[in-house]
Amino acid sequence: FEYGIYEKNMPNKKMKSKQFIPSRSSTLYEINLFPEDILHENNSLKVYFPEKNNHIYRSLSVMMGASLLFTIGILVTFAITIFIIWKQKKISKIKTDFINNMTHEFKTPIATISLAADSINNPKVLHQEERIKYFTNIIKEENKRMNAQVESVLQMSLLEKNDFEMKIEKLELHVLIRQAIKNISLQVERKGGKIEEKLLATNDLAMIDEIHFSNIVQNLLDNANKYSEKTPKITVRTENKNDELLIYFSDNGIGMSKEAQSKIFDKFYRVSTGNIHNVKGFGLGLSYVKAIVLAFNGVILVKSELNKGSVFCISIPSINK
Repeated sequence: FEYGIYEKNMPNKKMKSKQFIPSRSSTLYEINLFPEDILHENNSLKVYFPEKNNHIYRSLSVMMGASLLFTIGILVTFAITIFIIWKQKKISKIKTDFINNMTHEFKTPIATISLAADSINNPKVLHQEERIKYFTNIIKEENKRMNAQVESVLQMSLLEKNDFEMKIEKLELHVLIRQAIKNISLQVERKGGKIEEKLLATNDLAMIDEIHFSNIVQNLLDNANKYSEKTPKITVRTENKNDELLIYFSDNGIGMSKEAQSKIFDKFYRVSTGNIHNVKGFGLGLSYVKAIVLAFNGVILVKSELNKGSVFCISIPSINK
């Protein structure tokens, strides 16, 4: 602080501190000195604090800093809590959807197997060899279907743990693509559709696993067929770009919203078509496709519009012949 002592009715100071300049402060404190003294000289003391605000701020800085850190801690904790709750809610929804899908997927073949078994035990059928063979074939096919569903869940579990083996070798992708198209063509033709080949890549060699690559091509073609409400028109096109082999799968299906496109590669996610069971599956297909493409050091992208179809693009490093 700075101070000065004045004698009343006299402008000159009797005593002051070295830096006492009252005009530098907007707040000047003044008081009479010894007002009850018998020999009252009418002296007054004037005081001001040049760095009053800085002093106050410094004295409060520790408390304010602690309060700020505490507030930030509360906000961060609140944000983390909200995120965990949101994540748990999402996991709960995925679990519920998966259980619903699994229940439906298993309920149908179980009911079919039960009906076939009852039919075999029917006295009218027991002596008809052809009928018994017919029903046993149904049981075998439905059992095979259930096995495939269980296998797909187990396969995704292995992929998640990176506990799966691959036989990576140099292969011609066009040969495998043509074979996959041939395998699924019958299903597409049943709906009156067709698959068009535009295998334009001049170099189709890549280091891949034959079985897993065939599976991802089959999966993408199967999705293109399943999600086409009208006559399916599917195109498979390849091309070379720099050192990459690009494979495009185009369809005229129901398409997807932007939100769906950001989630389709998530495990158990399924694009809603208004009825949860009108398209079969657990929502594991595209998750598997992405995991395998990444294992091939590749990339998969999707571009889609509602009611205008979708285009999936797989990019895999090519190798020289």
